[in-house]
Amino acid sequence: MKRGKFGNKKNSRFESDVKIKLLPDSKRSQITVFVIIAIIIVISLMIYFSVKSGVFKTTVNLEIRPVYSFVDNCLSKTSEDAIYHIGQYGGYFIPPNESTESKIPYYFDKGKNLLLSKAQIEKELSKYVDSMMFFCVKNFADFPDFNVKQGEIKTETKILPEKVVFNLYFPLTISKGESSFSVKDFNTEVNSRLDSIYEVASGIIEEQMKDERNICINCIGDLAFEKKIFVGTNEDLFDKNTIIFSLIDDQEKINEEEYVFYFANRYELKWNREINNR
Repeated sequence: MKRGKFGNKKNSRFESDVKIKLLPDSKRSQITVFVIIAIIIVISLMIYFSVKSGVFKTTVNLEIRPVYSFVDNCLSKTSEDAIYHIGQYGGYFIPPNESTESKIPYYFDKGKNLLLSKAQIEKELSKYVDSMMFFCVKNFADFPDFNVKQGEIKTETKILPEKVVFNLYFPLTISKGESSFSVKDFNTEVNSRLDSIYEVASGIIEEQMKDERNICINCIGDLAFEKKIFVGTNEDLFDKNTIIFSLIDDQEKINEEEYVFYFANRYELKWNREINNR
């Protein structure tokens, strides 16, 4: 009986010892898990905001830094030129056939909705950069000490609130003496309210499709006020049945100028078009 009792006590002590020993380990394990999770969250947030802000750049060897910086600057300049250019041609790199004599595309043409989608404008911006980067880098003639082999350029563009982001894939093999390095990814962002301008243009066409014969001045005014975009209208010089819309942003300048985005609406007959102040 005593042995049995002693055994019970020993078991009881053993269980107690286990509890005393395991509790700190368990707490340490929990703390370790929380620390790891916290580190993962912090790193993930750093990467997310770095990529989102365009700060996350490719690490480049110092020997080829001049060439890399040159391409980076070319991308910044060409991207700004792209935004300016598509503003002059209603979101297009090359104006379509459905345009005025002055090459301003119709967004509304006698009852037809020809408005570009935002995704289409992003593609047009990419086309501009793909085509014009060549003229900026000039076959790297400014770097006679380097041998630069170029791959095919491909740009992806995203129109976001208050900015436009350009991601350029431009594979380069840069050699100098015995050293050779490869780079391919470049990115930049341009402060631009193109997103707001598109929303105003889209709203104008949406209202126009509701009433094909009338122009809702109050609707346009409300849209312009909400997005802080000035809207101007003029009759086309070559077609009195066509109105040219100019959407002007004086808050974010492109190429040191007020940004202007043009498109046109063509109506059936001039005398059927009325100004509606509803």
